[in-house]
Amino acid sequence: MIIMVYKDGHAPAHVLEELNRADLPEEVIREQAMEKVKREKEAARLQEKERKLEEFKMKQALQRSIMSTGGGDTSQLNKNKRDRRTIAEIQDDFKRAKHN
Repeated sequence: MIIMVYKDGHAPAHVLEELNRADLPEEVIREQAMEKVKREKEAARLQEKERKLEEFKMKQALQRSIMSTGGGDTSQLNKNKRDRRTIAEIQDDFKRAKHN
């Protein structure tokens, strides 16, 4: 068994709630529980609404990007090949080109 002792004003909110709950009548406890459930449902509803709004915004942005690229045409990126030669090789090639 664990016994926790808190100084005045330093007890966590859930501990104070439990202490005060014992003093409340059953009717008030039920009301508080119902209010808590109602708040949780409202929070879940707001989260779902926010998720749907974000999804809608993403779809709109995707449609706008498709429209701006010409109705779904895509373009290939990085078409130009990168020169992989070393600096010394490039300088040698320039020297050869000057002599020819």
